[in-house]
Amino acid sequence: TITLVQGENIELLTNNGVYRDNFIIESFSREKGKEYVKFLNGKYVTFEESINNFPGHEIRRLQIRRTIQEHLDKEKKLNKLGLKVLSLFFIDKVENYRVYTDEGSEHGEYARIFEEEYKNLVQSPEYRDLFADEIKDIDRHVSEVHNGYFAKDKKGQWKDTKDTAASINSVDAADVFNAIMRDKEGLLSFGNGFANKIRFIFSHSALKEGWDNPNVFQICTLKEAGGRENRRRQEIGRGLRLAVNQEGDRVYGHDVNLLTVMVSESYQNYAEGLQGEMETSMNTLFGAVAKEDFSVISYQNAEGEIVNVNKKASTELWAHLRDKGYLQNNGKIKDELKQALKDKTVDLPEFYETPEIKNQVYTLLLKKAGSLEIKNRDDRKEIKVRKEVLLSPEFKALWDKIKYKTRFEVDYDIEKLKSEVIRQIKEKVYVFDGILNYNKGSLNMDESGILMVEEEKQVYHSQREVSHIPDIVGYLQNQINLTRKTIIEIIRESGKVDMIKRNPQMFVQSVLSIFRSVMSMFIVDGIKYHRIGEHYYYSQELFETEELQGFIEKNMTESTKSPYEYVVYDSKIESDLVKDFERSENVKCYAKLPSWFKIETPLGNYNPDWAVVWNNNSEEKVYFVCESKGSLQEELDLRGTEKAKIACGRQHFAQTSDVDYEVITNLEDLTGIAFGRCT
Repeated sequence: TITLVQGENIELLTNNGVYRDNFIIESFSREKGKEYVKFLNGKYVTFEESINNFPGHEIRRLQIRRTIQEHLDKEKKLNKLGLKVLSLFFIDKVENYRVYTDEGSEHGEYARIFEEEYKNLVQSPEYRDLFADEIKDIDRHVSEVHNGYFAKDKKGQWKDTKDTAASINSVDAADVFNAIMRDKEGLLSFGNGFANKIRFIFSHSALKEGWDNPNVFQICTLKEAGGRENRRRQEIGRGLRLAVNQEGDRVYGHDVNLLTVMVSESYQNYAEGLQGEMETSMNTLFGAVAKEDFSVISYQNAEGEIVNVNKKASTELWAHLRDKGYLQNNGKIKDELKQALKDKTVDLPEFYETPEIKNQVYTLLLKKAGSLEIKNRDDRKEIKVRKEVLLSPEFKALWDKIKYKTRFEVDYDIEKLKSEVIRQIKEKVYVFDGILNYNKGSLNMDESGILMVEEEKQVYHSQREVSHIPDIVGYLQNQINLTRKTIIEIIRESGKVDMIKRNPQMFVQSVLSIFRSVMSMFIVDGIKYHRIGEHYYYSQELFETEELQGFIEKNMTESTKSPYEYVVYDSKIESDLVKDFERSENVKCYAKLPSWFKIETPLGNYNPDWAVVWNNNSEEKVYFVCESKGSLQEELDLRGTEKAKIACGRQHFAQTSDVDYEVITNLEDLTGIAFGRCT
């Protein structure tokens, strides 16, 4: 939790680039029902909606629709097995399901959405055979398949209960519990009574622990992911029951007993949160070995009797594994043990090396460890300067050529720029209404933890118009330094003003991208660099003051020709280039240019990739500054800003020395250029 005050910069506080566009707090309100935070960029945050996100009701609609689809799919599969399918919706407040007025009551938002989506789905060719007779009177049918279970006030009206652990055992929770228990038999039956037609249950809380309704196959949480501790564990607990058929018999098997949970967070986050809740509530750790776990291992003693490892011996084996670096102090399995299990090289005391006992140890550890895929370890290493390279005559000659700083000036035709921006907006800008991404995955739990498997992805398009249009002209003006009048003229003449209502954020980002791309072309055509003077340059001694770190076998390679003992690379292309530079007899020395080596451009600072000294087996040396890309054509496909920065780099080095500036993909590219230069 971070406490915010007026003037705070959210990007700096959170170190999150999502907030880079002037998310500085301008004002806020704490008035109940009117809470908001306003930022200097004109955007607002309220309790109801988040920035750059879909309206909450659209996400809830998708959750409800997909829950109904999952439910109907299960009905098609399980009805013939005599299994009644139920779905459970947890909502944040009663009024979202039932609204009370002076005249009576009416459906809340979620109830209306449910009935709309259910009607559409159950009458579709895919599902209408499920309720062929009943959907003839569709309005009555849809009203009978769902109901709410909430605590009641003195007037007999449903009321909200607090979403806290204490409320689970409260009088209010007991009211809900009793209401459902009264309908329990009917909920499981295909009978003809009114209550028996209920298939979708709406409730406020996670219900009481004793509610043992076995046929809940879908749970939909129409509330935010946050809330009280153990919320996820309590909710899924309502669906972790073996199914019961019409004869009252339990039905076994994972093909039947599969619970689907529909949430508004990614299943990765859901799984991590669920595992954390379970570890806390159960006072145990997944993926951990307890000191007494080896007590289950049995063996034949000298007298021929089958005995178990005692608790003391189990603790000693646990301590041995910890001392060997396989376990953390809390018993959590480390990657070193996973690797040793994979390679079958776990170091065990002599007693446990007999095949019979060793196999039992391995079986137990494999069960606890789960997946044996090894993550990249935190093998952080300080990188030191290689002075024999840094102080060599070859590197000094290279540095003397590229070290100088420059300043630039720009001149371009504003009318031509306007025409080009208008043309590109007309051709390229199209604002879609928006997209919702639906992801489905399965969660498998064992002693190693909760594992995730992605099963399905689907994209939904939304149709909406926003009611409040932010000051996009002011935003663009701050970003591109053109006058307000010029920006308004460009947007009007583009003919795309109507698209602003669909999604202002998407519109402004698309237009801003075109502005920057076009301006970069005009800037490059009209830019000139001048060396500031002989005393303005990057000192070679800066290499010795920079603190570099990297990860062996992850993002750094050992070097003998660079100013550092290791080169930290950003991609496989750079990694391959380092290896090529090291093997080449022609490359005498090179440097991955440090982040402090910057060239100023109108579009921001530019940091080239490489500086290289090339010797073609003669007295003549060629000096290069290189930008490495995936292909020689990639430069043509770069985003306008990056492409312009590269062009500015060429102009800069053309004014500082006779260094060649090249875009390359591998050593062969540089070899061809170097031979051409030498001849």
